Amino acid sequence: MAGSENTDKHAAVDEAMLKRIVQGLLSSHSGVQEQTVLEHIHPEVIFYHWAVRTRNREDYLKCFRLYTLLNASKPVFREIIIEGDKAMVWVDQHVRCNLVPSTWWKRAVVPTLVILKFVELPGGRLVVKEHTDHISLYSFIWSLGGPGLWTFEKILQPLGNWTCCKLIGAYDSWTRPTRQHLSWFWGVPAGSAPPVEHKS
Repeated sequence: MAGSENTDKHAAVDEAMLKRIVQGLLSSHSGVQEQTVLEHIHPEVIFYHWAVRTRNREDYLKCFRLYTLLNASKPVFREIIIEGDKAMVWVDQHVRCNLVPSTWWKRAVVPTLVILKFVELPGGRLVVKEHTDHISLYSFIWSLGGPGLWTFEKILQPLGNWTCCKLIGAYDSWTRPTRQHLSWFWGVPAGSAPPVEHKS
């Protein structure tokens, strides 16, 4: 019975483990990254990110090594939620790009949701089988300060509004004949829903 209790305790996901994983992956030392991946990551891990998708531990490690080579990231933990073999970590990455002088760009705050799904190995050790990173690009832009806000408000938002209006206008023009034909068929004005028969 005591052995069973130890196994269950060993197999539980906890906050300390999650912090070790995130800090290890974002470490600027390749040795720490490699040790973290070997200890906590499944050989066939699936990693989802807006820029990449990997399906094995080797490519997974390469992605984080390149990221930390290009950027210095200091994780600040905001919230951790654990539910069984799944966990969500809200971490604010205080990022500085290593490719430009620090006088140009000190740090940007990148809010990131790290979603992890664990599986248990035969020996009872839990490892990450699926990893999804969701990054708030809006917050990243805002964190750049005045120039970022000006770019967002004066260029990106107006461009987005203009694009949406043009696309929906083109869609309406392209589909108007079809919608008019359907309106004649159903005997209702264009844009209205067809009649629905209600059974008593």
